[in-house]
Amino acid sequence: MISSPVLKLFIPVFTHEGKKQDTFCGAIERKNGFLKEDELKRLRSERIDCYSKYHQISLNGQIIKTDFLRYVHPKTGQYGIVCYIELPTTMEGKMY
Repeated sequence: MISSPVLKLFIPVFTHEGKKQDTFCGAIERKNGFLKEDELKRLRSERIDCYSKYHQISLNGQIIKTDFLRYVHPKTGQYGIVCYIELPTTMEGKMY
């Protein structure tokens, strides 16, 4: 049972998803060696934008628009994305 007005949702991102990202978003430029801080931020931003193209969040059959953030799970170390979903206060019935 969800008792909070906001739901935190973590979606793990696995290394094999690089191929899926290339299909949905085109190949994102990869450079050999170290990236400058601004290049790294740009690349991360492009990746997160790409995730939103193939991850759809729905609640009771309704697609929810949300912003994804880069996240490393504190207990497992798993890289992924996280979003926060505001839940309606008048929600009734089972959520799926």
